[in-house]
Amino acid sequence: MLAHKIARIQQLTSGVYEEAPAPPRIDLQPRFRVETITKHDKALAETYLKREASAARVSQPLLRRVKSKLTRPDKTVTLTALCNHVHIDGCTEVAQIYIDRLSIDAAQSAIQFALPDDLLLAAIKNANVNLVRLLAPFTAEEAVTAALESAVLSGNRNIVTALLEYGADANTLDHGCMFRLTETDLGLFQLILQAPRPFRHEAFGNLCVIAIQRGDSAALHVLLRSISGYQIFRDGTGPWNRDSLLATAIGSPDKAAFFAVAAATCNWPLSDARLFLQVLEAPDLDSCLAKDMLEILLCLGDSMARSSQSDQEMQATLCHCIQMQAEDILRLLVSYGVEISAEPLLLVCQSQDMKMLDTLLAGNLRGADQVVARISHLQGQAQREMRQRVMRRLLAGGADGVWKHSELVKAASEGQVHWVEALIDGNASVDYLNGAALVEAVSVGHIPIVQRLLSRPVSLQSLQAAFPGVRQLETLPRRLLARLFINQGLTGQCLDEALNSELCNYSYHRDPELVDMLVSAGGHCDDVSLTVVFEHRDAGIFDKIRLSKTILPESASHWFEGWHRVLFYHIQERDEHAAVSVACLKMILSKLNPMEGLCGAHDGARQVECFHQFFERGAEDFELLSACIRWAQRMDSLILTELVLTAAYFCDLDRLHAIALLNF
Repeated sequence: MLAHKIARIQQLTSGVYEEAPAPPRIDLQPRFRVETITKHDKALAETYLKREASAARVSQPLLRRVKSKLTRPDKTVTLTALCNHVHIDGCTEVAQIYIDRLSIDAAQSAIQFALPDDLLLAAIKNANVNLVRLLAPFTAEEAVTAALESAVLSGNRNIVTALLEYGADANTLDHGCMFRLTETDLGLFQLILQAPRPFRHEAFGNLCVIAIQRGDSAALHVLLRSISGYQIFRDGTGPWNRDSLLATAIGSPDKAAFFAVAAATCNWPLSDARLFLQVLEAPDLDSCLAKDMLEILLCLGDSMARSSQSDQEMQATLCHCIQMQAEDILRLLVSYGVEISAEPLLLVCQSQDMKMLDTLLAGNLRGADQVVARISHLQGQAQREMRQRVMRRLLAGGADGVWKHSELVKAASEGQVHWVEALIDGNASVDYLNGAALVEAVSVGHIPIVQRLLSRPVSLQSLQAAFPGVRQLETLPRRLLARLFINQGLTGQCLDEALNSELCNYSYHRDPELVDMLVSAGGHCDDVSLTVVFEHRDAGIFDKIRLSKTILPESASHWFEGWHRVLFYHIQERDEHAAVSVACLKMILSKLNPMEGLCGAHDGARQVECFHQFFERGAEDFELLSACIRWAQRMDSLILTELVLTAAYFCDLDRLHAIALLNF
């Protein structure tokens, strides 16, 4: 967890919980032994044994054995002497002598040595700490543990410590017994928590819960100083972990317990995101207090593992803030980087709360596609404005996703120029769905939008998909958009179709400027267009095609095979088709490659008989004569020689000389 967030928790919990190191645990002790035993102690022990022997009417040999330095006293007599000695709160030294003798006898008999349970209880009752330490190792563990509660109730810390040092289990103590100590002796309560055998985590958790529910802050603080020793409260899952204690504190009347638990575990990560909503739903909770509690949870949740469940809880918390109109809490959540999904944004748009929307938009939005999908059906002017604000924020944040592209299509169809521009600046693709945005903009003739769309790189496929719509527009927008598409690099079948359609259009609505643009764009002019242009005697079009990048396809070659003789005939006859025939021939000869057997379909011994006949008639058109010679240069040398000889014989030599200077 970040240091500044730990510092913030400490600041928020200041005065509620004072942090202190966990007290050390009490160590288990070896068997207690009185090392210094005097002659007086031994004499006193002998006296007690004699008394017990006399009381039991023991025989004279026994008395002699007792008298001889207590070498091997009778076990029963020794044990009776020890019991009487303990009950009258005798000295530890004499008890040590009796226990040593009993231990030796048990070792020689190979039996387990154990003292009666009531001896330890008597020592506790007499508050004789050393006797307790001496007797506890020889008393059954269950009896030592059972004796702990009476020692606790007596309030003698030394006795309790002695029992704990010799294995008394504090887990058996009744909760009522423990919490009576918080009212009388808090130090003893803490002492028990330091036992060598720690509380089971369930028992420790129960103590914490009861302290929270009772509002016993003193006991809770003592417990919390020991909580670091219970790793399961940090890493475990419910019901026993730190978050479960926070949940209990949220539901308790005294919210100070919440701050105490948080302060004591400020460097433990939060795992239960449900606590956020629990704070908001807590009854009669002051808004300022709720805000502080939520901020503590946010600091604790800095390293909270992201999961679908925790995310759902956080989104539910945001929605609850919106429903409660808790703008300050919403702002707090956003400032701590809580991710904002579609649900809170949809809710705030439906409530038409622009101020809270601005608060959300200042945060970290995620799932852009889901957000746009959820708010796409909002109705009403205000909601649509809020929807666009959300999307502008997504754009500004660099959010990726399909939503930008689909939104561009929608904006183009609705004529939203500025929104289209913003989407394009946000890297929305014009090529989405085969240029759907461009198709929409062209279909309604929205020139500013088309200009903005074409200001970005657009694929040829998108241009080809949208261009047919240009032909349906009025004259001026059609011209402008056609130029835009051509300048963008439009090629392909759609351009060819547009070119041939306009070439064949000699109606009242013919647009010569558009024809010129299409011709200069370098499309494919088919045979049908050539026929229509020729029939309308449009020599200018043939000249423009000749000077442009327009390509003649294979069909034009077949057309020339069938029409070249007709063209030469009109030239020779100098009729009304002569001029267009000259222009057509010059265009075709400049575009097509030489073809073998061109004149094979009609009479004539020469391979290009029509050309020879044209030359024999004088070939008055200098440019056409030059075009024929240039075209023949790419044919067989024999054919070229024959044509040159024919031209030399029948044509003006000065013109042939000029052609030679230009072409050879």
